[in-house]
Amino acid sequence: MVDPNVLAFGLQLAIIGMGVVFTALVLVVGTLSLLARFDPWLSKAWEAAEHGGGHGHGEAESPAPVTVVPVNPLHATEAHGELAPELVAALTAAVTVAIGKKVRIQRVRYRAARPTGTWSQQGRATIMTTRRSKH
Repeated sequence: MVDPNVLAFGLQLAIIGMGVVFTALVLVVGTLSLLARFDPWLSKAWEAAEHGGGHGHGEAESPAPVTVVPVNPLHATEAHGELAPELVAALTAAVTVAIGKKVRIQRVRYRAARPTGTWSQQGRATIMTTRRSKH
């Protein structure tokens, strides 16, 4: 037979442990909500610090102006059904970075996205992460 004092001690230890964990979680939630309230103020402070905000670092150089021209690379080029070379180059670069080898794109097919489960998405993300960390 089990000693009742041991069972009482185990129950007390479990209740105290759950109380400590619950209290810690409440403190974490409180800290995060306080940080969320100060976020606009902190964002402005960081931006001011990055741009030389009067801390004796002098004027920060402003980046060169960039002109954005809207281009739809999915439009077909002169030959019907071909993708724009810029899009093929972007796809090639993305695949090269993802798998870590030089590639040559020969064909691009569009697929209708089937709904996938969360577990299969996480599995793909894990596989991509392990491939990326090898090089």
